[in-house]
Amino acid sequence: MATASSAETKTITTPVVTKRTVIEPDREKREQIFKWVKFIAFGLLLFGGLNWLLVGLFEFDLVAGIFGGMESGGSRTIYSIIGIAAVTLLTVVLVKSFAKQSK
Repeated sequence: MATASSAETKTITTPVVTKRTVIEPDREKREQIFKWVKFIAFGLLLFGGLNWLLVGLFEFDLVAGIFGGMESGGSRTIYSIIGIAAVTLLTVVLVKSFAKQSK
C-alpha cells in the first residue's frame, strides 16, 4: 500500500453578492393606487380652479349653485375636498423637487 505524502489543497469559494432591485407586489399596488390618487387630486384641483375662474369673471360660484349656497354643508365639504387635493399635489411636487436636489 502506498501512502500519500503530498499535502492536499482545498479551494474555498465565497459567494459573490450582487445588488438587485426587487419590487414587492405590495409596492407596485401602492404605486398604482398613488397614481390614481394624484389623478383624482389633479381633477379636483382643475375643477376648483375653473370654479374660481367663474367666480372671478362672472361672479358665479358653481359649487354654491349646485349645493345651495356657500354656507351649506355640501359646499363646505366640496371646498374642503378640493383644498385637500391641492395640499396632496403640493406635497407630491415638493417631495419630487427635494428628491431631485438630493441626487
